[in-house]
Amino acid sequence: MRYTIRETLVSSLEMSEKILETLGLSKASSIETVRRFRAHDEATMAKQQAVKDDESKFLQTTRESAEQAVATVRIRRRRSPRAYVRS
Repeated sequence: MRYTIRETLVSSLEMSEKILETLGLSKASSIETVRRFRAHDEATMAKQQAVKDDESKFLQTTRESAEQAVATVRIRRRRSPRAYVRS
């Protein structure tokens, strides 16, 4: 495979940013959260591309990526718990 084109990624990220703002995050926090997710997602895609022919390694990178994403959200919530609560 030469290219991976994810046709709904950009619109999903834009929608996520707007949803985060609607939930009470500042515009800057929403943009930063989406930026971090995109960087995490791109790193995951690169890791998965490297092991695409080994199903067990591919699944392991998927699990690790999901755990990292959850941990990142938990860290942000501890640092700024009000950021996830609409006033």
